[in-house]
Amino acid sequence: MRILAIGCFHGRIPTGFKRYVKKNKIDAIFALGDYPGERMRTLYFKHSGLAKRDKWGFYDWSPIDKFLGKRRVARMEACDRKDGVRVLQGLNGLGVPVYTTYGNHDNTEHWPYGEIGYNRRNLLEDVIKPFKNITFLDYDTARLGDYTLAFSGVKYPNFYKEDTKRVHAKKVDVRAEERSNLLRMIEDPEFTVVVTHAPPYGTGLDRVNDRKKPGYGQHFGDDVLRGVVKRKQPRLVLCAHFHENQGMTRIGKTQVVCTGYGKKGQAALIELGKTPKARLVRIR
Repeated sequence: MRILAIGCFHGRIPTGFKRYVKKNKIDAIFALGDYPGERMRTLYFKHSGLAKRDKWGFYDWSPIDKFLGKRRVARMEACDRKDGVRVLQGLNGLGVPVYTTYGNHDNTEHWPYGEIGYNRRNLLEDVIKPFKNITFLDYDTARLGDYTLAFSGVKYPNFYKEDTKRVHAKKVDVRAEERSNLLRMIEDPEFTVVVTHAPPYGTGLDRVNDRKKPGYGQHFGDDVLRGVVKRKQPRLVLCAHFHENQGMTRIGKTQVVCTGYGKKGQAALIELGKTPKARLVRIR
């Protein structure tokens, strides 16, 4: 069975995608989130120094909104959302099964993402309801051949020294929820593929290598995911999130694949047989 894993579309399906899917006889697509355009993302990175933490310890982006102007922000958010909807429509129209979870730019109220301070209007859940070829999964599994697919959207569970008591308490709940669900889903590690957005912590695939981005040189992967992977050793972990880090590594017996920046055509081709084989590809 041939799988194409790709994430971080950010408003655009790469050129030649439909042709690639047909030519390579792709049986299913694992879409790893981040569908909206990146107008706002680009500006927020550019002006991230203006952001401050509010009294609850969450990042307060209102100084950036004020700097850019509310009308401009609203227009750009609407455009980014429309771009994301077009990507989802395009994926649905390919005629092959698409399994997806959410990334950090996919507005959602789905627990626990909304509970950590990002509670906005849904994108994924609302848009894909009428789409017959797209299945949304979070803390949920699907079967594909002999394999169990364990899906978990982005969670942001890591503790940071800047966290207030309230944020810390929320993250305790998030971490417990994520750990228990991942452990529950990985019943037969030898035949389990974990599909998520963010990579496990400290793999090299989660290091910010772009000097222009905040946090350059630091690791921002999911440490709960890493702990579960070390303990259960699933056959394969598929992730994205870090545009500059398309690559592969291992945590014990587990192969970890970061598909990279889907908007630029980066992806991974997975041969899901008795012994899964992963190959990094560039779709043009």
